[in-house]
Amino acid sequence: MLFDAANVYQILTIIIPLNIYILLNKPLSIYTRINVLYLSQQEKMITRNNHFSYNFLNSFMNKECMECGESVIGRIDKKYCSELCRNTFNNKENYTNDHYVKDINRMLRRNRKILKELTPAETLESKISKMKLLKKGFNFHYYTNISRNQKGADYFFCYEYGYSPLEKDLYYIFKQREND
Repeated sequence: MLFDAANVYQILTIIIPLNIYILLNKPLSIYTRINVLYLSQQEKMITRNNHFSYNFLNSFMNKECMECGESVIGRIDKKYCSELCRNTFNNKENYTNDHYVKDINRMLRRNRKILKELTPAETLESKISKMKLLKKGFNFHYYTNISRNQKGADYFFCYEYGYSPLEKDLYYIFKQREND
């Protein structure tokens, strides 16, 4: 049998039970008792084992790779021609050009790391000099939030680790408890 591309949908609906949902982009599983021969100018293809190949239906979909524009062969919901194109496309989408945000996040992580190193695991609190914090690279201008206690003292936080200035260049550092 010879089919032309214009009548393919009509022919498929006659030959195959209508469990084809090409327009809805659902996964494709088509089985039939007849083998169909389709001749196109680009390829000659015969279905085997009573199963329509994805390439047969993709030849009508004319899908293009979202990255390079090449034709996509494979599953009906496939968007890229290769893993390389998929990775390249996703890397471009996820790349942030905002170096300002990256720098702030780097400083916050560094401050948190320093506070974590200087906070004893047993007591989860300690007193430390300002000079020791500065020597480690701590930057007092970067913190995630501020909390004020009932006495009016300010607590500065880098995520779950906090610090508060005391007298004579001493700082009280601690890890916030989970129920606070």
